[in-house]
Amino acid sequence: MAEPNESSESSDVETEDACPTKSHNRNPTGRNQYQNCSPRDDPAVSSYLIEYHRCGITNRKTISQLLNADHGITMRDYITEEMRKHEPGGFELRQSSSKKAKCSPITVLGPHHEWSGDGHDKLSAIGFPLWGVRDVWSGAWLGLWVVPNNRLKAAIAYIFLSLVEQLEGMPVQMTTDCESETGRIFGLVNTLRETFAPHLGEDAPPAHRFLHSVNNITIERGWLQLRLQWGDNVKIYWEAGEGIYHPQDLKHFSVALAKAY
Repeated sequence: MAEPNESSESSDVETEDACPTKSHNRNPTGRNQYQNCSPRDDPAVSSYLIEYHRCGITNRKTISQLLNADHGITMRDYITEEMRKHEPGGFELRQSSSKKAKCSPITVLGPHHEWSGDGHDKLSAIGFPLWGVRDVWSGAWLGLWVVPNNRLKAAIAYIFLSLVEQLEGMPVQMTTDCESETGRIFGLVNTLRETFAPHLGEDAPPAHRFLHSVNNITIERGWLQLRLQWGDNVKIYWEAGEGIYHPQDLKHFSVALAKAY
């Protein structure tokens, strides 16, 4: 019964010796005697990885070092080559130059032809989540509201309907970004057009248009000016009074409420 144990112990020793470890990486640059190694796209790479896995080597950095030292394979280059084979145009799409928004002139027929709406979160940290609407033709602010949460569908829908009631009309097209809170506006705008302006027909632009934030340029430009002219000052004064204002104090709360409105 002793012979099997001895053979098993010897096989364990042989297996441990056969498994590469960090101590075997004497040449991290990969310049070694393996001059005639297989090309990087050779199926042998899979066998190398399987061997490392069987030896319990799963750390990606360790595997990269071993592949470089033992087989002259640089994982970064190997993965790049494989990615180019499977998706040749992927690298071009991910270049920073390909992501730049293309500029084009804004074309609208006149006032209230198109409204642009969006939320602003830069002042949410001090309790001022904003949502606003601008007229695309004139750039005028049609409304700017501080709300408890500018991500609530019901709150944003109420703001839009209040503005329509105040101005006694709605635009031919409403433009917002693709956030979740604007979904209800999409339904309201289309319903209002079907009910009160069925004569526009299919030739008119869609009642609502979703845009990415980088393309919803009218409202985005407005946020920058708002921050420079008002938002930065508000934040400075707010932070200066930090520790002085106590929301539980009715006098403090009443003064803050009066200043806000």
